[in-house]
Amino acid sequence: MTHSDPDRQELIRLRELLSDSFNLEELRLLCFDLGLDYENLAGGTKGMKAQNLITYLQRRGKLQRLLDVVKSQRPNVDWPDFSANPEDYIVVENKGGEPESGDQVGGHKIEQQINSEGGNVFPGPVSAARDVIGGDQIFQGDVTFGRDRRDDQYEIALNWDGKTRMRGYDLAERDLSGLNLANSDLRGANLRGADLRKTDLSGSDLRGADLARTNLSSAQYTKLTSWPDKFDPKTAGAILVNDDSNPIEEIPGEDNTFDTYTDAKTGLVMMRIPAGDFIYGEDSRLEYLPEFWIARTPVTNAHYFKFVRETGYDSPEHWEGKSPREKIAEHPVVHVSYEDAAAFADWAGMDLPDEKEWEKAARGTDGRIYPWGNEWKEGYCNTKEAGIGITTPAGRYSPRGDSPYGCVDMAGNVYDWTASWYDEEEGWRVLRGGSWSFEQNLAPTTYRDGTPHTDRMNDIGFRLVRRSPPAAAALAEATGQS
Repeated sequence: MTHSDPDRQELIRLRELLSDSFNLEELRLLCFDLGLDYENLAGGTKGMKAQNLITYLQRRGKLQRLLDVVKSQRPNVDWPDFSANPEDYIVVENKGGEPESGDQVGGHKIEQQINSEGGNVFPGPVSAARDVIGGDQIFQGDVTFGRDRRDDQYEIALNWDGKTRMRGYDLAERDLSGLNLANSDLRGANLRGADLRKTDLSGSDLRGADLARTNLSSAQYTKLTSWPDKFDPKTAGAILVNDDSNPIEEIPGEDNTFDTYTDAKTGLVMMRIPAGDFIYGEDSRLEYLPEFWIARTPVTNAHYFKFVRETGYDSPEHWEGKSPREKIAEHPVVHVSYEDAAAFADWAGMDLPDEKEWEKAARGTDGRIYPWGNEWKEGYCNTKEAGIGITTPAGRYSPRGDSPYGCVDMAGNVYDWTASWYDEEEGWRVLRGGSWSFEQNLAPTTYRDGTPHTDRMNDIGFRLVRRSPPAAAALAEATGQS
């Protein structure tokens, strides 16, 4: 059943009210209350997430459940009333097969044919496509792939039930690093020379794709992923995930020195630091450390919010409430003392790193001065020279500012608390990494500073380590032995 114009206006109003009445973290909580996984909703903005939430519940005839919950949480908002006949608001499934798209990727327009019960055919610019058929969530476009929008052009993709379709697209030499392309249909795509580092390709169909010279360093894939014939993703540096028989598998090759997994409780991405010797300290002495895992990023406000929500722990002063403002959700959490950081680590079942662990993760084994090498480079981190004057989102300078093990923000942005003493008698702990408020001379991988463990400053955060393999840690947690 198609919607009449008044019905559509009510659905649009519901989406706008959700966006206006809930911040990003509150929308996450709303999804949790409804038994849904926020991360599985398509869309990169709060508005798109809200719209996808509505669509998901529409298709299952559960729109009224959403209204009941939001009315109880925001009773003063004038919510639409769908109670008279909520079945009228169920979105009709596609009757005509998969959507087809033109091949004008990177151009200002895309022609699409969407076969629905209403049978609309829409050629036109991306923005108009969103306005005309975006309300039914048939088209979820305006997805920018890579970081360059050359000549202000759009690169777009169709999203159908959470599956991005880029079949046959020409994406040669494109920077697609760090994208979530899980479960995507990339059959026949030209990915020759594309940068797919740290891209989630788990469950994607890549049959017939041209992957010559593709950089797959630390891209994720599953054993069920369909790859081109005679193509071995591991030899290109990709990481096997979601394999019940061997959930974390070492990748052979000189250029692939780490594996990764996502901690289920915190959402932190953890990077493996292999056992072995490394050059430590300003005197360049050789030290040995056993294998450990360290968080790729500092703990962000979004990560810390999970801890505050579950434990009732006091929130940092800059939140001005029990949840962070949306615009700083992905920034490193600050205004946390050593004890606050240790409490988070306790809750997470992990630890704060000691300074040797921190330095190896930042420096690698070759004794480099900065995470990226031996020469200072402008635009590789957030120190005072950058002129930003505040924290930046974790990983903003990735991959160019990454450490040899893929860790971000180990020079600048925020200092990291470590478990090592700077002055035990005075109660000072070691800080590592420099920050946005200090110059580059405090950002080398060997530089150590210290401050009282009670300090809560606007440029001090923290990251976590796990010293046992993730599979062993999960088993210990499941058996109550952690």
